[in-house]
Amino acid sequence: MPDESVAADERQQWVIRIMDLQRSLVRKWEHEARTMPWPSQLAGGLVDYQALRFIEREANLSAGELARRLRMAESAVTGVLNRLESRGLAARERRARDRRIVRIAITEAGRAALAAADEVMMEQASVTVRNLSVSDLATMYDLLHKMAAESDPAQADVL
Repeated sequence: MPDESVAADERQQWVIRIMDLQRSLVRKWEHEARTMPWPSQLAGGLVDYQALRFIEREANLSAGELARRLRMAESAVTGVLNRLESRGLAARERRARDRRIVRIAITEAGRAALAAADEVMMEQASVTVRNLSVSDLATMYDLLHKMAAESDPAQADVL
């Protein structure tokens, strides 16, 4: 019969190693995201990119839902949306039946800005992932998605 305390200790050590590695990678990626040459349309950098990506993925997204996706206060998201809308990247639409409900849609200019940002991001990320196969990347995604689903099921289905 295997010693469960040894298995638990080994599992704990792996979790600690993974968390340390994850923190290191996130810090590196956040630094790169802050310093990378974002397309001029995305003046807000990473937050503008992430907002547009969510808006593109989810039809009829509300400002409140976007705030939850971005893990930001609704008041902060209003500023992001004002910036995206003033640049023609997104549009807010009021519902005819209930004018209090505002939905956000991506524009063609927003799609073009995402494509330009994706190119810049791939240039930056290619150094980090250059030695990983598509299969490696898919496995990494699957494992991270499982972890995200365990920690926040509502958020995992939109990632």
